[in-house]
Formats: sequence, structure tokens, C-alpha cells
Amino acid sequence: MLITAARQLTDIPADIELPPSVERVPRDAKGWLDDNLPGGYSPKPHQRKLTQAVSDWQPVREQMRSFRRLESALQQLATAIATGVHVATPTLHQEKEAARS
Repeated sequence: MLITAARQLTDIPADIELPPSVERVPRDAKGWLDDNLPGGYSPKPHQRKLTQAVSDWQPVREQMRSFRRLESALQQLATAIATGVHVATPTLHQEKEAARS
């Protein structure tokens, strides 16, 4: 997800070439961050800082089906907690739609 929002991260050099499809490439996103962040990348010290640096999640939302699914699952969980109604997702209908996209 951070690679999709890399243009918002001041630690990533502006002239770095981003992967064309972050859902497929790179498979080793942590390795890509390690190669492209000055001083490398380690999740424990960097993850929170980098995530907080992202101010606009719309590019991530538009480019990553997995992020949209995460958002949807979190919204469904919050609704389930607020209403006390159990939720089980994805539904069969959602699985069929996802297979088409």
C-alpha cells in the first residue's frame, strides 16, 4: 500500500520509478521499500511513520482491490460492533463480483 502512495512520502526520492502494478509487482514490497528508502526499510521503526505520512488514500483505494476489501471489512466490522449483528464476509455475491474484476 505504501508503494502506491509513495509520491506522498518525503523519504522516497521524487525521481524513483514506481512499479506499474502494485497488486502484482513487486511481490517483495518490503524489499522494494528497503531498496528505495535512504538507509533502507525496517517495519518496526518505519511502518507507522510512513503510514501517518500518507494524507490521501484515494490513489491506494483506486489502484488496489485488496485495500478496498480491507476498508470494506473494517466498515462491516464497525457496523457489526455498533449494532450487535454478526457479519460474515465476503458473501458469495461479493466473491463472484471480485472474480469478475
